[in-house]
Amino acid sequence: MRILSIETINEYGIFSKYSRGGTKDFSENNIIFGWNYSGKTTLSRIFRSLEKHTMHPDYPKGRFKIVCSDGSEISETNLPQSPLKLRVFNSDYVQENLRWGRPTRDVEPILVVGEENIKMQEQIAALATEKQQLLDKWVKLNTDNETALHEHGTAMTNEALRITNDLSLGRNFRRPDLQALLNDDSIDKSLLSGSEFKTARETALSSQKLDALAPVSLSIELSLFQRTTEILNKCVAPSKTIAKLKQNATLESWVRTGRTLHEKESTCQFCGQYLADGLAQFIGCAFLEGLRSIPKGSRGLYFSARQL
Repeated sequence: MRILSIETINEYGIFSKYSRGGTKDFSENNIIFGWNYSGKTTLSRIFRSLEKHTMHPDYPKGRFKIVCSDGSEISETNLPQSPLKLRVFNSDYVQENLRWGRPTRDVEPILVVGEENIKMQEQIAALATEKQQLLDKWVKLNTDNETALHEHGTAMTNEALRITNDLSLGRNFRRPDLQALLNDDSIDKSLLSGSEFKTARETALSSQKLDALAPVSLSIELSLFQRTTEILNKCVAPSKTIAKLKQNATLESWVRTGRTLHEKESTCQFCGQYLADGLAQFIGCAFLEGLRSIPKGSRGLYFSARQL
């Protein structure tokens, strides 16, 4: 597989927005030439990105699309997965591998020379083989793990379905419900013996039905219903004379005391007069309306039904 064409280049050095247009496809041997700063090094850095399987650090936002001879496409989004193998010798390679002018650092050799270096190269090759074997083993283990997880999920679904069918739950018991039970730390406390399970299962599957509840009929006296309706429809609002109680603390205390004394009485505790129905509480709008008729110094109170 080889590079067939460069379709687009964006935000990559001098190529801010390049589109192939009518440019011919690459052949097996190609020569690219041009003036200085015309983009030759930039193109080599795109190829270098294909070799390194990562974007060049000078163009982190660069984008491009390359078409290969087998029809596949390579862009900045799938560089790590690109199967294309390249070797690029440009200024970046020289900077990274041939550190001339830096005597304090070792030069990474281009060619392996010498018996010792050949042995090291053999060791590197052996380690590379071992690495590949370990990688293959990891891939297999990962695949086996995914297969096991899938089989476990299928088994959980089937078991939940079996429980639903056995207990006639109507699909109200699914795999998440079964998983929640298994995750419950107190599930051991709910385990039943063989006989207990058999009894509980027979009870759950029993076709015996309880008798239907008989309709409940309530009979309410019409007059009581009408009276209740009238009472509930009344709107209780404070009388305008309640302000007198706010203005006179002594009068308010007297009213409270009188109400307490007459809660269960049918006659006035001051004058002995009979209190009609509704006056037993001794306080309310009737009391405040009749307050004006109380002679000064009177020791008793009496309210007629009309005052109510």
